[in-house]
Amino acid sequence: MGVSNFNRMLQEKGQRFPGSASQDYPEHGWVEVDFGPLPIAIETFTVYDDRVRANTRIIADVLYEAPTGKDLDEVTMDDFECMAGNARTGSFEIVVNATDFSYLEGTFRIGYTLINSDDAASTADDMLIDPNEL
Repeated sequence: MGVSNFNRMLQEKGQRFPGSASQDYPEHGWVEVDFGPLPIAIETFTVYDDRVRANTRIIADVLYEAPTGKDLDEVTMDDFECMAGNARTGSFEIVVNATDFSYLEGTFRIGYTLINSDDAASTADDMLIDPNEL
């Protein structure tokens, strides 16, 4: 499992990723991942977030924001998928895989949503259809 230099640097300094950008959406966060200067097709990143528990489900995807060292138009040039999971208390992993047989290099911002089992149960209940409402 690879960990980017950016992630390793933050881990060594004892810092955490920014998590939520606003108090309105505390379950959302973002992380900037760095593939480094040499192009690669797939990489696994460990994300440290104090809100994550072992039963947390994570949804992740690239943000349409210019990351460090790139212009916004460079973000749209690469086609890749993000898979998030392997949650542990305080961290989870994101696997980023190039889908068009190309390679990825440099930095990208990945946004994520944390779904804890308590929240998922209430959301699922809200989505049930009551026959009396039809």
